Amino acid sequence: MAQHDYVIDNQTFPNTRTDLNNALAAIVSTNAGSTAPTSTYAYQLWYDTANNLLKMRNADDDAWIGLFTLDQTADTATPVTGASTGETSFTLYEYTATAGQTTFSGADDNAATLSYTADNIIVTINGITLDPSDYTASNGTSVVLASGASANDVFNVLAFGSFSVADTVSASSGGEFSAPIGLSGVPIYENAQNISTNYTISNARNAMSAGPITIDSGVTVTVGTDETWTVV
Repeated sequence: MAQHDYVIDNQTFPNTRTDLNNALAAIVSTNAGSTAPTSTYAYQLWYDTANNLLKMRNADDDAWIGLFTLDQTADTATPVTGASTGETSFTLYEYTATAGQTTFSGADDNAATLSYTADNIIVTINGITLDPSDYTASNGTSVVLASGASANDVFNVLAFGSFSVADTVSASSGGEFSAPIGLSGVPIYENAQNISTNYTISNARNAMSAGPITIDSGVTVTVGTDETWTVV
């Protein structure tokens, strides 16, 4: 277990070698430690030994994202997922490379067959996250490195599952709620005071706005014979 700030200072050669070895030790151990690394970077991986969690630094470098809970006794990894419908899932594939190996596909070291959605994966070698330009992953079943791996390199593919959101109302096209809506906090609803685009009250619906309301020149609000629009 090791952590490092990944800054190699100007120093004597022996100290530089020690500093480099410490940095490499941090890389191959996935920055393992019971507390978070002091120096952090976007997309950095950290194995939280206090909670047996593999985490990744977010793009803004201001928070950690939980990826997997690892059972070091059973040698298993369980994806960290949300509690709501439409949660994101993850699958971790691990291969041990042969000398010069470029293509990774099929069953991994744990007999899991590689499957992913293009542009929805993270690829690492020995704990180092690769830039997408370092590999080709387009067919969903194989990852091809631009340069061959070394013998016994640990090659990982973190494949994100599909993400879906259920039972929502569209922000762009709108919709309706079929059940009563309760509001917590201050019971105040706000609406705009100006209508700048044409609008038609839906059939068999009534509408209400908090006034005063102004309508731009040339803009029409259409209210059908069976509908009403009330401004209060």
